Amino acid sequence: EYVRMWRSRNVQVIAWTPNHRLEKEHVRKVLNVTYITDTLL
Repeated sequence: EYVRMWRSRNVQVIAWTPNHRLEKEHVRKVLNVTYITDTLL
């Protein structure tokens, strides 16, 4: 919901540090948001 709200205002949303594989997949596939992480896997 928050992602849609900010996108509707032309604000790029970036998720910060999802570290687990499933969190990364959710952020990328479901929210369609760029993320930064401190893990390689």
